[in-house]
Amino acid sequence: MVRGDYAAWSNPSDVQPVARTLAEWLRISGPPDDLSSEGTIRCQGGDLVTKLQVTPDRITPADFRLRPDNAGYRVRKDGKDLGADVDLVGPGPAPERWKKTPEYRQWLMETERVRKRARLRPRPAAGRAQSPRSRE
Repeated sequence: MVRGDYAAWSNPSDVQPVARTLAEWLRISGPPDDLSSEGTIRCQGGDLVTKLQVTPDRITPADFRLRPDNAGYRVRKDGKDLGADVDLVGPGPAPERWKKTPEYRQWLMETERVRKRARLRPRPAAGRAQSPRSRE
């Protein structure tokens, strides 16, 4: 839980509770799996919401590692924590490993198509706005 709610956020300055109780959360997320647990999330980085708002440049993937007193700490059969595997995100070796995968090559092809389409679109001259009629 983040600040006492079941929360989600995509922007650290915009934490929005999506549910106030476990029952509400289950209505949104569906039935829990065998590894589901309820408890306070305690990360090694401390209060990450505040840290993301105040010093976002100081956040590291290690900040998101669960502390030993966390409800999901090392509960999976392989001894790993619940949630994201922080060894697979952020700067460092993770992106380098990803660059060696077929998924990365596929992503490159898809993004190159998007870039090519963007380069083919006519752009207005710098410093001069064009009206839709001036392009006809």
